[in-house]
Amino acid sequence: MKFLSTTLALSVLAPLALARNCTPGFYYCGHTLLEIGNYHNQITNALVEADKGTNYNWVNFSLFWCTGAPNGDIDFAQSCNGPCTNAGNGKNDHCG
Repeated sequence: MKFLSTTLALSVLAPLALARNCTPGFYYCGHTLLEIGNYHNQITNALVEADKGTNYNWVNFSLFWCTGAPNGDIDFAQSCNGPCTNAGNGKNDHCG
């Protein structure tokens, strides 16, 4: 029974350990933010505040500026008219 309780606790906590915030001062593609954490609501809110669409392309292929704060806050920066490239850790993502 103890094994089952431990297994259940770990299965609930594991996704929380994998999520992280963006690094302040960097640009991130929407799809990159979705990979690193639970950013869907923040992305949608940033797009709505910028009077942009919220469909798949807007969410995934737009650039967002990481302002930081405890929740890894973001602001809409620009839409990419094509691919949005994840440049890797410590580098700005970019259109193209």
